[in-house]
Amino acid sequence: MDRPEIRVDNPAVYEYYSNLPANPEFMQKFHRLSAFITHTQRLWLPGSREAIGQHLGDGLPVLALLGHATWLDPVFQAGAIYEESELNPIIGNVVTPANAPYFEKPFFGWLFDKGRAVPAFRTKDVHGESGIITFAELEEAREIARRELAKLCIGAVDNRSSVAIFAEEHRNTGNRKKVQVIKHTPVKITRGVRDQDELMVIAMMPYYGNKRFKNLFRATMAVGHIDPSLTSQLRSSDLQDLQQTTLDLAVAAYESRTHKGLLG
Repeated sequence: MDRPEIRVDNPAVYEYYSNLPANPEFMQKFHRLSAFITHTQRLWLPGSREAIGQHLGDGLPVLALLGHATWLDPVFQAGAIYEESELNPIIGNVVTPANAPYFEKPFFGWLFDKGRAVPAFRTKDVHGESGIITFAELEEAREIARRELAKLCIGAVDNRSSVAIFAEEHRNTGNRKKVQVIKHTPVKITRGVRDQDELMVIAMMPYYGNKRFKNLFRATMAVGHIDPSLTSQLRSSDLQDLQQTTLDLAVAAYESRTHKGLLG
């Protein structure tokens, strides 16, 4: 089946991506390349390394909440997943919602399809940069698309694939020490999966400093988790708290180091 036009009112989009097979060989190469060209200081919340390693080692899925402060976050996160053996089972067995317009761009569309990414339609993707909703029919189509995206992610988890999602509503271009309000989709996923106690929520939060220029040479990344026995009880605030606690660890580690140069 040829890839359909990536359009919010095209119902064939999510049918196509629901049936897109995983490509573990390609993803292994992508993660290895990411680890080769990037490096982070990595830390874990107490108990998280052992708990996440055991969970993924048992073949169970995670919902990974990813921090988002720069366009290069996916590369840093992919590199960390490759270099931390406990996270290796995610490679080649993960669904990742990504901004819909990039699927129509040269190279990125091919890369996203290879990586089993799925189009996510933001308000500005449908209504323009102002975000002002002027066409009710398009907004209704966007709401339907959001539900279909959540359904696709839930189906992936039910089949024991992991899901990785940029949980905040927008890329963080302000105070990078503070997690922003998160989307509704992560909670929809935790509430919709068949076996909630088999889904572990984890956070992977990079920190590049809080200056205008991001320090892409001395980044830190922290990883944390919530015990899957609590998944059925989780609210948006719980997920945001996990991200903030994990980010706080990365910030503290970053600021305790000596950084030289303009980007320090």
